[in-house]
Amino acid sequence: PDFADPADVQANLRRRKDADTEQTLYGRLGLFWQVTEALEANLTYYYQDQEVGARTVNHDKAFATGTYVSGHRFLEPSEQKNQLLALELGWDLGFARLVSATGYSDYKSNGQRDQTDLLLDFEYGYEDFPSFVAYTREDREEETFNQELRLVSQGDGRWSWIAGAFYNHFTLDSSSAEFVPGYPEFIGLPADTPTLEYLELNDETLEEKALFGELGYLITDRWQVTVGARWFEFDDDLETQFALPLIEPVPGEVNLSGNRNRTSDDDVIFKFNTSYRFTDDLMTYLTISEGYRQGGVNSGPACQNPLPPGQNVCLLPDEVLISPDTTVNYELGLRSTWLDGALLVNASIYYIDWEDIQVQGTSVNGSVAITVNGSSAESKGLELSSQWQVTDSFRLAASYSYNDAQLTSFAPGLVDGYDAFDGDRLSGTPEHQGNLALIYDRELNDRWNLEADYSMTAVSDVYTKVGLRNNGEVLGGFALHNVAVGLSSDRWMVRLYADNVFDKYAVTSVRTDRSFIRPVGDFDLRRYFQGMVRPRSVGLELRYKFDL
Repeated sequence: PDFADPADVQANLRRRKDADTEQTLYGRLGLFWQVTEALEANLTYYYQDQEVGARTVNHDKAFATGTYVSGHRFLEPSEQKNQLLALELGWDLGFARLVSATGYSDYKSNGQRDQTDLLLDFEYGYEDFPSFVAYTREDREEETFNQELRLVSQGDGRWSWIAGAFYNHFTLDSSSAEFVPGYPEFIGLPADTPTLEYLELNDETLEEKALFGELGYLITDRWQVTVGARWFEFDDDLETQFALPLIEPVPGEVNLSGNRNRTSDDDVIFKFNTSYRFTDDLMTYLTISEGYRQGGVNSGPACQNPLPPGQNVCLLPDEVLISPDTTVNYELGLRSTWLDGALLVNASIYYIDWEDIQVQGTSVNGSVAITVNGSSAESKGLELSSQWQVTDSFRLAASYSYNDAQLTSFAPGLVDGYDAFDGDRLSGTPEHQGNLALIYDRELNDRWNLEADYSMTAVSDVYTKVGLRNNGEVLGGFALHNVAVGLSSDRWMVRLYADNVFDKYAVTSVRTDRSFIRPVGDFDLRRYFQGMVRPRSVGLELRYKFDL
């Protein structure tokens, strides 16, 4: 609340420079047990506790903050805890190998966001309060259990096969509460009225099941063919409840109301692959496969019909459900080795035919972030990768990819209500990407080993919205350079590294678009902000292996 006075804005911005701190506690525990000669078990536990001081964003265009400074009125700290338990069992049955993979994860997060500009943008009268501010409290808990059984044939015959089953159970419990300190008194409510302005609760259960299999045949010693199929079904059940306490007959009371939406689907997708090995060092392949991304349910209350006057944060009937999108994928590739295995060169070209493409959008009422379906699209390109062992100590690796992704039919209202057209480039994906790595590894003596590496990654520009419709913009391409040098032994490893060595400044994402850079009453709206590459980071890494 001490950030509410506009006179303190510049002092608060200076504080933002020190807010982007991060602390991470990470742990891993693994246990391998050779139960019998044929049965082995591998149990792994991961733990991560991360505290972040704020988002890495700036309001340079919206509020002239500078390139690494946020203009949010409140800090936006968050804490995230991840736990993952995984058990893998492998059993050699002779004719086949049976693998069981079991996983359980628990994820918890809590934090807060500056919600001031979202509410100001509605222009429901909040802008009449000179010291208006709003912030949220966000809590989220996810639990996931999945199980896969896979039976893989063994032997030297011409036939090979895989058969398996998969199950996944996911639950989500989340809450988002918005607070408007000082506002109840400003509109004439008693001083003890709670400042809770909006509350949303979400309870979701997603269940997935699948059966899959592959059958391969070696036509000759050099030519093989594989066909495969996967049957699956999913059921997504989401219940959303919400409350607007300040407009209740008794202001401050929390009267939850909501709706429950459910969607389900099942399908079968297929795969075909064939490869031919011209020599031991040269192989080509062709893969034709189908892809499926499940649909789901957007989070948010359903709109009343007719809409009541005043504030409405809700989803229209055609904004609630997300349809699945599907693809047919074609890939032709080459795998090769040269110079007696010292040089590896791989190449592929691909074409993807996409239907009912899923893209990010916003709801008509309340600017709720949702997923919407478009029409058809295509993605085509090529990928190149190579690795060259120049000497025993020096290795060079490089890769390049080109991707042309665009709509292939008219998509009415796709971009936040604006139409998109055949030929419009898709958002979020660069056309060109590449990386280069130089690695030097040399044994100094019987105990120590020297390792040094340099890497460069480069991407071309990215569109923020499909076809640059509705105030979309182009985010320029950039290249980042990293270096590291280290010493290692059987137990010790010490490594000095520098990421983004030349301190490149580059924007990687935006929130909303530049049409939101405008005044609302006496406020300069700050809903538009940019995410950017982290500036130069230098660090020292130490590792030690204990003998238990």
